[in-house]
Amino acid sequence: MRALLLIAAVSGVAYADPPGMTASTAIVTAPPAPGELDQLATSDAASARTGVFDSGIVLDTGKVDVTLITAATQGSQLGVAVGVGGGVQLSLDALDAFGGRYESIGGDVRLAVARGARHSIAVAVGYHAASSSLGQAEEPFIGSYLTLGGDFAYAFGDRLLASFGTGFVRYDGTDGMSTTTSLYGHAGLVYGAGLVRGIAEVGYLGSPLGVVAARLATRHVSADLGVGATGGDVISTPMVVFALSVRN
Repeated sequence: MRALLLIAAVSGVAYADPPGMTASTAIVTAPPAPGELDQLATSDAASARTGVFDSGIVLDTGKVDVTLITAATQGSQLGVAVGVGGGVQLSLDALDAFGGRYESIGGDVRLAVARGARHSIAVAVGYHAASSSLGQAEEPFIGSYLTLGGDFAYAFGDRLLASFGTGFVRYDGTDGMSTTTSLYGHAGLVYGAGLVRGIAEVGYLGSPLGVVAARLATRHVSADLGVGATGGDVISTPMVVFALSVRN
């Protein structure tokens, strides 16, 4: 019996924790799975826009987005956006249209005010200045304009991203053009979760606009090719629309 007690005692000492130390159990938990909105956003380098309008998704900290949008025979717009942290995105863009006879440059500040597994809400304020050498009969707006609005993105499952937006544009015209304030709005859908996705978008910015396109989407490069139409008098429609977005 004593021998057994001695063996038990020695065993207890041999396998006991050293003085001052207690046994601990490490609990490892897996990170939560990304929501439907994040899945669609991270798999598409062009997720910050639907077709030509913003989608309501704000770039994450350190992300840089370079986007070129071209309407064949009409003109092109080049933009750069940067996620600077705290849900804030800064962007600059420049437009060259009608063979260099109409130009604008400006930028905006976008703030994400709410984001969930399926939704994102952002507000933005922007300022642009436009100049033109077109004839008076076909003259679009010239001068400066201030925009203030918001966008809402919602993921219906993991294959359909819808976006809606509205706001105000205040035009401060030059050469005798009056100062006016008008509404703008847009709604769009991006369908698909793989390499090929479909786009449909309608909007109003001084005149109605619609775009239907196909997108080749990857995490770092996305390209759109489609057809656009507008009710304006200056731009001839229908027109071929091409867009390219590159993101780090």
